[in-house]
Amino acid sequence: MEQLSLFSLEPKIERAVENLKLFEQAALQMNPEGYYLAFSGGKDSQVIYHLAQMAGVKFKAYYHITTVDPPELVRFIRKEYPEVIQTRPEMSMWELILKKKYPPTRRVRYCCSELKEHGGQDRFVITGVRWAESKKRKGRGLAEITGKGVPAVVLLNNDNDEKRRLIENCTLKGKRVLNPIIDWTDNEVWQFIHTYIHTYCELYDCGFSRIGCIGCPLISVKRRIWELERYPKYKQAYLNSFKRLLEQRAESQEEGKRKVNDQWKTAEDVYKWWLYGGEKKEEQVHGQIGMDLQTERRSEMPQREQTEIRGKSFDAWMQTFRKLSYEWEKVWKYGAADSMWADGITLNRIRQEMIQTKQILEHFGVNDGLSLPDEVPRSYMANEGEIREQAERAKQGYLQDEEYQFLCQMEPDLTNQQKDKTQIMITLGKVRNLIRAVEEDNLVVMREYGTEGQFSKQISETAKEIRRIPLTKRNVKSVRSESADNGSKEDWQLKGQMTIYDFAS
Repeated sequence: MEQLSLFSLEPKIERAVENLKLFEQAALQMNPEGYYLAFSGGKDSQVIYHLAQMAGVKFKAYYHITTVDPPELVRFIRKEYPEVIQTRPEMSMWELILKKKYPPTRRVRYCCSELKEHGGQDRFVITGVRWAESKKRKGRGLAEITGKGVPAVVLLNNDNDEKRRLIENCTLKGKRVLNPIIDWTDNEVWQFIHTYIHTYCELYDCGFSRIGCIGCPLISVKRRIWELERYPKYKQAYLNSFKRLLEQRAESQEEGKRKVNDQWKTAEDVYKWWLYGGEKKEEQVHGQIGMDLQTERRSEMPQREQTEIRGKSFDAWMQTFRKLSYEWEKVWKYGAADSMWADGITLNRIRQEMIQTKQILEHFGVNDGLSLPDEVPRSYMANEGEIREQAERAKQGYLQDEEYQFLCQMEPDLTNQQKDKTQIMITLGKVRNLIRAVEEDNLVVMREYGTEGQFSKQISETAKEIRRIPLTKRNVKSVRSESADNGSKEDWQLKGQMTIYDFAS
């Protein structure tokens, strides 16, 4: 497979550092700790760790222990990166196997979600994902947005799976993801390590090209056998879990809960199934016409169709370029779905991907019909006038809302514990962010918070929570004095209800 190197290492370092600085403010808005750096101890995570240091951005690195980690890797992290925060899963791999009632497989990788991907909720995450690390990562782009119950919406294209982007947004887990070395090659990663870091895990010198969980179902059978023979204690731990799994299944059958799969008699049976799966399928006879695709032998296909770059054919790259052109036009007219930064940043990122894709297409021999949009100011926002008008209407609506006025009145009279319980500061903070954005003409924030009535329900529910809380004597004095100053009785007390002052006395 042909691999193109579109940029030298130094420009890629500068671009990665620039991107880390660019989105730092967004990371700080999501959490005062800044970025959440996903650290595995492998070569890619080392690179992003040191790039974050070079950028001078605020971040904390986290290593998720999986319980099937190579011991050399664990020792390396403890020695070279003692400041990395290590977290343990709720269940070990062996407990998960019993809970799930079958081993992890290539198709059902519950181990990843349970052991590795549980961190970073509501954070801006930095990962070391790269296209070159997987055939599945070469079709994905710079940024994507995913949400609960809806398919992924591609905003910027370039994938360590083929659909990973420089920036990703997952509303399901509340994550935004930055992949600063998405387009780095293996050679560039090693060049950076030898130039700037000078140390790495010893396993890379022992035949490992990638470091992960021992026995991972994603690697080849030959590789898994080699790893498990290298670490016999882990192999035995898997066998012990498979033995307990069969005992568990037998107990379930005796209790009439389920039928047991007769193909598994011993732990070795489960182990072999886990390694090899079912029978190997017959391979296509060379030169034979495939009945499913009705295609000719590859050697008889046109040269352009035979060639793949980054695992994608000419047609696939053309489709990518057209999709990027469509996305650029959509963002230009209607704005980006993501609201953490201006549309100009998104547009220029899309344009950057279009340039890279065009260079690849030129390698295929295509030079015409690939027009690029002009670069736009980073502060550009689509439909500026509409955003301002809508935000102003929303602001006035909140200022005139009696429930919002009530929250503003009660804020100084609540204890810190009461504020935390009712989350009044979060509710007021959202409205105040909108008001401040209108005053500062911050279009990005106005678009995020400027929908009329967006927080009305939250304001109403917060007000109800506050009315249920008895006030302290200090609160009573404050409220009573305000009532006297106003020359009227507080009207938010329900008629006939026991007064909140009775609770405070």
